[in-house]
Amino acid sequence: MVICLAFFPKMILLIVLMPKPVMGAILVFLICYLVITGIQIIVSRMLDSRKIFTIGVSMVFGLSVYLHPQVYSGLHPYIQPVFKSSVSLMTLLALLLNLVFRIGIYKTRVLEVDASQESNEKIVIFMERQGAAWGARKDVIHKITSTLIEFFDSCGLLNLQDNIVKVYFSYDDLNLRLNIVYKGDILQLTEVKPSQKELFSDEVNISSLAGFLIQQYADHVRVSAKQGLNRITLYFNG
Repeated sequence: MVICLAFFPKMILLIVLMPKPVMGAILVFLICYLVITGIQIIVSRMLDSRKIFTIGVSMVFGLSVYLHPQVYSGLHPYIQPVFKSSVSLMTLLALLLNLVFRIGIYKTRVLEVDASQESNEKIVIFMERQGAAWGARKDVIHKITSTLIEFFDSCGLLNLQDNIVKVYFSYDDLNLRLNIVYKGDILQLTEVKPSQKELFSDEVNISSLAGFLIQQYADHVRVSAKQGLNRITLYFNG
């Protein structure tokens, strides 16, 4: 719409001739909407120290443009336009700090669980702690927690040899990958939901329900077997 208006400059007169009280009301509504939307985007992820520092420093310097404009008066004329607008300064700082803080962002963790014992509470506590440390989205952490709970609830039907299951996590701020490694039967994944009648008729169908739910939670799933170990690799967009 803005590009089209650029070819019809007389149309802009309709905006220019708008009464100032109407302009003020529109600006108040627009600012409220933008601020709330920005806050929602920020809190959609669990904030770690890097993200807090990136957001905080950018906002402080952006506000300083209006609170203390004299601080930037001695800068070179070529770069002064950047420091005359709080939006441009905040955006530039946020981009630069985000690039710097991505150094060393790749993280790996290992969770070892005894499938013969109750593990749901251990999984929930681990994922809440690591989700906050990674700064991952809350809905992604919820999906991963539900996926692991479904898997361990079905472990009794997989004939595990030593009851020890290892879950390897890797996270790079954009994607989160899980590798569930165990000795036992392969978990059958399916995209077809078992009917209620099938669930009550056979225990195998209960395992297929877990396979169906895991398939729904993850963005991509791959199952493989090597040297007596079964591996379920799950990908989640972080």
